[in-house]
Amino acid sequence: MIEVVEPESDEAEDKAAKAAAATAFEEALANLPRNAPARRHSPRTRSWRSVDDEIEKLAKKAEAAPGRKPDAIKARLAEQIAALLEII
Repeated sequence: MIEVVEPESDEAEDKAAKAAAATAFEEALANLPRNAPARRHSPRTRSWRSVDDEIEKLAKKAEAAPGRKPDAIKARLAEQIAALLEII
């Protein structure tokens, strides 16, 4: 059996760690390039955007498929149940 021991939490250390993380985040934000929004339209982003568009188009097509309608599902289930009953 392995016993997992949690380290004792020191409130002062926790506050210092949170402050350091907040400072690091603020520094990272400050160091972002000023033209970062313009990069949204890079070729890589456009490629991902086209993939997202294709996925959305296929999802809509799947949602509209006749086989997803309740009557079509009922008919398939009825056929499958009939086939199972014939086997028994």
